Amino acid sequence: MKIEIAEEIGDELKNCIISKEWKDICANFDLAELSDVVWVLRNNRGDPIFIIGVFQFSMVGLPPTLWLLLCEQFEERPIKYLREVRELINVPVNVYGRVEARVYKNNIEAQKFIGYLGFEAVRETDKEIVYRMEAI
Repeated sequence: MKIEIAEEIGDELKNCIISKEWKDICANFDLAELSDVVWVLRNNRGDPIFIIGVFQFSMVGLPPTLWLLLCEQFEERPIKYLREVRELINVPVNVYGRVEARVYKNNIEAQKFIGYLGFEAVRETDKEIVYRMEAI
């Protein structure tokens, strides 16, 4: 397993399992360019398993927002990779002190996943649930 900082993720996105909402976001925005930093977790063959990035909204006082994408290779060994993903999530949390992630209310599977990673729901909008994780 290898974690690397990515300068560009365009080619990696074709290997990601993403919702229609994320496809629209990825089609309209360069996530790597908008993000302060992007990390890619790769298997031993170099295939991406998981991609996360952090960006900050311009509103003062809000913690950075974490976005994450699972790649197709995650499904090869989900239990093994899940441990690695939990460790990777700690990298931005420790760098920034706390981060938030947003999940669409209709995406129950993503809500369970983000909860498993250690995030706690802190508020809701019309369409999303906002989760937060703080460094220990």
